[in-house]
Amino acid sequence: MLILGRKVGEGFIINEKFELNVVSINKGKVVLELKEEGKTVKPSVVVYYGEGSEQLFVDNKILSITVTNTTHTIVRLGFEAPKSVKITRKELLKNS
Repeated sequence: MLILGRKVGEGFIINEKFELNVVSINKGKVVLELKEEGKTVKPSVVVYYGEGSEQLFVDNKILSITVTNTTHTIVRLGFEAPKSVKITRKELLKNS
């Protein structure tokens, strides 16, 4: 499992097709937004951290995303996917 941290307003690009953004973090509740090729697929996916934590599946369940930990400002997301899935921090693409 790949674990990456994000703050509100930050996100990832997945396989150059999907965009996953952190909308809010509040007391262990995380709201994510998933877009496919610029169009909102799931505008507010609410994921709770803790026992029985929900998973978000992307691209026909090829990629599984789980909230593994939260602080007041950072959410740590666990990604499970084949090695062929490319996950890039959004700000790296904007700077290139």
